[in-house]
Amino acid sequence: MNELHDSTSPNTPPEILAELSIDKNESVRFAVAKNPSTPLEIIIQLSTDENEWVRSKVAEHPRTPPGWLIKLSADKDRNVRESVTRNPNTPPEILAKLSADEDERIRNSVAINPNTPPEILATLSTSESWDVRCHVATNPNTPMGWLIKLLIDRNEDVRHAAKKTIAKLRDKKAAAVNHSPFSLCKTQRTHYNSSAKRRVSKGK
Repeated sequence: MNELHDSTSPNTPPEILAELSIDKNESVRFAVAKNPSTPLEIIIQLSTDENEWVRSKVAEHPRTPPGWLIKLSADKDRNVRESVTRNPNTPPEILAKLSADEDERIRNSVAINPNTPPEILATLSTSESWDVRCHVATNPNTPMGWLIKLLIDRNEDVRHAAKKTIAKLRDKKAAAVNHSPFSLCKTQRTHYNSSAKRRVSKGK
Protein backbone atom coordinates (compact mmCIF):
# COMPACT_ATOMS: atom_id res chain seq x y z
CA MET A 1 0.00 0.00 0.00
CA ASN A 2 1.25 3.47 -0.93
CA GLU A 3 0.34 5.33 2.26
CA LEU A 4 0.98 8.85 0.98
CA HIS A 5 -0.96 8.29 -2.24
CA ASP A 6 -3.90 6.70 -0.44
CA SER A 7 -4.02 9.45 2.16
CA THR A 8 -4.45 12.12 -0.52
CA SER A 9 -6.86 10.28 -2.80
CA PRO A 10 -10.54 11.29 -2.44
CA ASN A 11 -11.44 7.73 -3.48
CA THR A 12 -9.72 6.05 -0.56
CA PRO A 13 -12.23 4.06 1.56
CA PRO A 14 -13.00 5.44 5.07
CA GLU A 15 -11.55 2.36 6.78
CA ILE A 16 -8.19 2.92 5.03
CA LEU A 17 -8.21 6.61 5.96
CA ALA A 18 -8.86 5.57 9.55
CA GLU A 19 -5.73 3.40 9.50
CA LEU A 20 -3.67 6.13 7.86
CA SER A 21 -4.82 8.72 10.41
CA ILE A 22 -2.69 7.00 13.05
CA ASP A 23 0.32 6.44 10.79
CA LYS A 24 3.65 7.30 12.42
CA ASN A 25 4.55 9.44 9.42
CA GLU A 26 3.22 12.96 10.06
CA SER A 27 3.10 13.66 6.31
CA VAL A 28 0.58 10.86 5.91
CA ARG A 29 -1.58 12.17 8.78
CA PHE A 30 -1.30 15.67 7.30
CA ALA A 31 -2.62 14.39 3.97
CA VAL A 32 -5.51 12.61 5.69
CA ALA A 33 -6.43 15.83 7.50
CA LYS A 34 -6.40 17.63 4.15
CA ASN A 35 -8.38 14.98 2.26
CA PRO A 36 -11.92 16.26 1.49
CA SER A 37 -13.30 12.72 1.84
CA THR A 38 -12.01 12.15 5.37
CA PRO A 39 -14.95 11.25 7.67
CA LEU A 40 -15.93 13.61 10.47
CA GLU A 41 -14.89 11.26 13.25
CA ILE A 42 -11.34 11.07 11.86
CA ILE A 43 -11.19 14.86 11.46
CA ILE A 44 -12.12 15.24 15.12
CA GLN A 45 -9.51 12.67 16.11
CA LEU A 46 -6.80 14.52 14.19
CA SER A 47 -7.73 17.84 15.81
CA THR A 48 -5.67 16.76 18.82
CA ASP A 49 -2.72 15.42 16.80
CA GLU A 50 0.70 16.16 18.28
CA ASN A 51 1.84 17.78 15.03
CA GLU A 52 0.79 21.43 14.59
CA TRP A 53 0.64 21.18 10.79
CA VAL A 54 -1.83 18.30 11.02
CA ARG A 55 -3.98 20.34 13.42
CA SER A 56 -3.70 23.30 11.02
CA LYS A 57 -5.19 21.26 8.22
CA VAL A 58 -8.00 20.13 10.49
CA ALA A 59 -8.65 23.80 11.32
CA GLU A 60 -9.07 24.52 7.59
CA HIS A 61 -11.15 21.44 6.78
CA PRO A 62 -14.73 22.25 5.70
CA ARG A 63 -16.07 19.34 7.77
CA THR A 64 -14.60 20.51 11.05
CA PRO A 65 -17.56 21.40 13.33
CA PRO A 66 -17.77 24.92 14.82
CA GLY A 67 -17.32 23.49 18.30
CA TRP A 68 -13.94 22.08 17.37
CA LEU A 69 -12.96 25.27 15.59
CA ILE A 70 -13.56 27.05 18.89
CA LYS A 71 -11.12 24.67 20.59
CA LEU A 72 -8.55 25.05 17.83
CA SER A 73 -8.81 28.85 18.03
CA ALA A 74 -7.12 28.56 21.43
CA ASP A 75 -4.30 26.34 20.13
CA LYS A 76 -0.84 27.29 21.33
CA ASP A 77 0.51 27.24 17.78
CA ARG A 78 -0.16 30.38 15.73
CA ASN A 79 -0.38 28.43 12.46
CA VAL A 80 -3.35 26.51 13.82
CA ARG A 81 -5.09 29.68 14.99
CA GLU A 82 -4.45 31.34 11.63
CA SER A 83 -5.96 28.33 9.84
CA VAL A 84 -9.11 28.76 11.92
CA THR A 85 -9.50 32.28 10.52
CA ARG A 86 -9.46 30.87 6.98
CA ASN A 87 -12.20 28.32 7.57
CA PRO A 88 -15.50 29.57 6.06
CA ASN A 89 -17.40 27.84 8.89
CA THR A 90 -15.66 29.69 11.71
CA PRO A 91 -18.32 31.43 13.86
CA PRO A 92 -18.23 35.27 13.94
CA GLU A 93 -17.60 35.28 17.68
CA ILE A 94 -14.39 33.30 17.13
CA LEU A 95 -13.24 35.72 14.44
CA ALA A 96 -13.95 38.50 16.92
CA LYS A 97 -11.81 36.75 19.52
CA LEU A 98 -8.95 36.17 17.07
CA SER A 99 -9.08 39.80 15.91
CA ALA A 100 -7.39 40.61 19.22
CA ASP A 101 -4.75 37.86 18.91
CA GLU A 102 -1.24 38.91 19.90
CA ASP A 103 0.08 37.67 16.55
CA GLU A 104 -0.29 40.30 13.82
CA ARG A 105 -0.45 37.68 11.08
CA ILE A 106 -3.62 36.29 12.61
CA ARG A 107 -5.17 39.74 12.93
CA ASN A 108 -4.34 40.30 9.24
CA SER A 109 -6.11 37.08 8.33
CA VAL A 110 -9.21 38.11 10.27
CA ALA A 111 -9.13 41.55 8.62
CA ILE A 112 -9.27 40.07 5.13
CA ASN A 113 -11.82 37.34 5.90
CA PRO A 114 -15.11 37.97 4.02
CA ASN A 115 -17.05 36.55 6.98
CA THR A 116 -15.63 38.92 9.58
CA PRO A 117 -18.46 41.05 11.04
CA PRO A 118 -18.42 44.75 9.98
CA GLU A 119 -18.08 45.92 13.59
CA ILE A 120 -14.87 43.89 13.97
CA LEU A 121 -13.50 45.32 10.71
CA ALA A 122 -14.31 48.79 12.00
CA THR A 123 -12.29 48.10 15.15
CA LEU A 124 -9.37 46.67 13.18
CA SER A 125 -9.37 49.73 10.91
CA THR A 126 -7.99 51.72 13.85
CA SER A 127 -5.21 49.22 14.58
CA GLU A 128 -1.75 50.58 15.32
CA SER A 129 -0.40 48.22 12.66
CA TRP A 130 -0.54 49.72 9.18
CA ASP A 131 -0.51 46.19 7.75
CA VAL A 132 -3.69 45.26 9.62
CA ARG A 133 -5.34 48.50 8.48
CA CYS A 134 -4.25 47.75 4.92
CA HIS A 135 -5.91 44.33 5.05
CA VAL A 136 -9.09 45.94 6.35
CA ALA A 137 -8.94 48.42 3.47
CA THR A 138 -8.92 45.57 0.94
CA ASN A 139 -11.99 43.87 2.46
CA PRO A 140 -15.12 44.82 0.49
CA ASN A 141 -17.25 44.14 3.59
CA THR A 142 -15.60 46.95 5.53
CA PRO A 143 -18.27 49.62 6.16
CA MET A 144 -18.04 52.43 3.60
CA GLY A 145 -17.68 55.02 6.33
CA TRP A 146 -14.52 53.38 7.58
CA LEU A 147 -13.14 52.89 4.08
CA ILE A 148 -13.56 56.62 3.54
CA LYS A 149 -11.66 57.30 6.77
CA LEU A 150 -8.86 55.04 5.54
CA LEU A 151 -8.53 57.27 2.46
CA ILE A 152 -6.71 59.76 4.70
CA ASP A 153 -4.68 57.17 6.59
CA ARG A 154 -1.12 58.18 7.39
CA ASN A 155 0.17 55.19 5.43
CA GLU A 156 0.25 55.40 1.64
CA ASP A 157 -0.42 51.68 1.09
CA VAL A 158 -3.53 51.85 3.27
CA ARG A 159 -4.83 54.89 1.39
CA HIS A 160 -4.21 53.19 -1.96
CA ALA A 161 -5.97 49.98 -0.85
CA ALA A 162 -8.99 51.91 0.43
CA LYS A 163 -9.24 53.92 -2.79
CA LYS A 164 -9.09 50.77 -4.87
CA THR A 165 -11.74 48.97 -2.81
CA ILE A 166 -14.11 51.94 -2.91
CA ALA A 167 -13.72 52.17 -6.69
CA LYS A 168 -14.54 48.46 -7.07
CA LEU A 169 -17.61 48.78 -4.86
CA ARG A 170 -18.87 51.78 -6.82
CA ASP A 171 -18.29 50.00 -10.13
CA LYS A 172 -20.19 46.98 -8.83
CA LYS A 173 -23.06 49.17 -7.67
CA ALA A 174 -23.18 50.99 -11.00
CA ALA A 175 -23.23 47.68 -12.90
CA ALA A 176 -26.11 46.45 -10.75
CA VAL A 177 -28.09 49.63 -11.44
CA ASN A 178 -27.44 49.41 -15.20
CA HIS A 179 -28.82 45.88 -15.28
CA SER A 180 -31.90 46.75 -13.27
CA PRO A 181 -35.25 46.77 -15.15
CA PHE A 182 -35.92 50.10 -13.47
CA SER A 183 -32.81 51.74 -14.91
CA LEU A 184 -34.03 52.18 -18.51
CA CYS A 185 -32.58 55.19 -20.23
CA LYS A 186 -34.89 58.02 -21.30
CA THR A 187 -35.28 56.75 -24.90
CA GLN A 188 -36.13 53.26 -23.69
CA ARG A 189 -38.65 54.58 -21.17
CA THR A 190 -40.32 56.70 -23.84
CA HIS A 191 -40.58 53.72 -26.18
CA TYR A 192 -41.90 51.54 -23.39
CA ASN A 193 -44.53 54.08 -22.37
CA SER A 194 -45.64 54.63 -26.00
CA SER A 195 -46.00 50.89 -26.56
CA ALA A 196 -48.03 50.58 -23.39
CA LYS A 197 -50.37 53.39 -24.46
CA ARG A 198 -50.92 51.76 -27.87
CA ARG A 199 -51.80 48.46 -26.22
CA VAL A 200 -54.30 50.21 -23.95
CA SER A 201 -55.87 52.04 -26.96
CA LYS A 202 -56.26 48.80 -28.89
CA GLY A 203 -57.83 47.24 -25.88
CA LYS A 204 -60.53 49.87 -25.93
